[in-house]
Amino acid sequence: MRLCEGSNSVCLADRWFLYPINTVNGISVVLNLLHIGVICQSMKRKCHLYQKIVIAVSVTDVLNAIRLMTLTSCMLRNLVISYSGAAASSAIFQELVSYSRIIVLTLAFFDRWFVLARPYQYNDSIFVRFFWLFLALFCSLMTILVTVKNVLTVEDFCLHEIRGIQHCETIIGQAMTCYWFYPVLFVLHTIFLVLTIRELRKMHLRNVVTPEDKLVRKATVTVLIIIVAYYTCFMVQPITVSFENKSGTSRSLKLLMNFIQYLLISMYGILNAVVYGFMTEGYRKTVKSILCKTKVRPRELNA
Repeated sequence: MRLCEGSNSVCLADRWFLYPINTVNGISVVLNLLHIGVICQSMKRKCHLYQKIVIAVSVTDVLNAIRLMTLTSCMLRNLVISYSGAAASSAIFQELVSYSRIIVLTLAFFDRWFVLARPYQYNDSIFVRFFWLFLALFCSLMTILVTVKNVLTVEDFCLHEIRGIQHCETIIGQAMTCYWFYPVLFVLHTIFLVLTIRELRKMHLRNVVTPEDKLVRKATVTVLIIIVAYYTCFMVQPITVSFENKSGTSRSLKLLMNFIQYLLISMYGILNAVVYGFMTEGYRKTVKSILCKTKVRPRELNA
């Protein structure tokens, strides 16, 4: 594999770039694993779909933190630049982790709209009963697509000094996933956002709001915060790319923009656990119960 244009070395020379990002990602891994443990501890008998989605988001956050830590690994970079098989495998892992997170968030968005718009059909729906099957199906299709793309185009990859393997410069890469996938999901999420906010307004205008409605509303607001924060953090990426492509941009500015981008993405991995813990009273009670050996009602964590 060759170095990308403008890159001078395989490994990143500016080591200060790595320490805070790897520290945040390490915290993200530990926090999300604890987060999953707390939810599983609180839902020993029955795990509702909302908890399954929260667990799935945390799993993708753990994988994404690992992805970001391996992205700047000098040992891994020396391996992928020497062997095309290692380069293809690394690119497949990097892409699948990124795509799996947005797939889970899309299903979470649909779930929140569904429970608001079709409350009486929700519990018996195919989506609720076969959620893991839907998730596995979408991830399997994306795995096939990404694997075919990277195997066919691995010889055209290049290694960027800061951003790692660049795999979207080929016609196949651009046609299969690189440029259409996120815009399509952004439009889909915007539609879900409008529909979900409309359903929340209808719930707010009801004469009687039950305790279950309050739980559903709080869970929905939690998912909305996580998804809006996702796009807020990742909007730095196209800005960074535009700065790098602009002639005359100094190396220090490019490095700073990439540092901000990776730091925001890394911090986003912590957001799910923090927002869920802040918004869910039952979660905080569960943490206290683990520390103080008291019991908490599972219903308080339901949505």
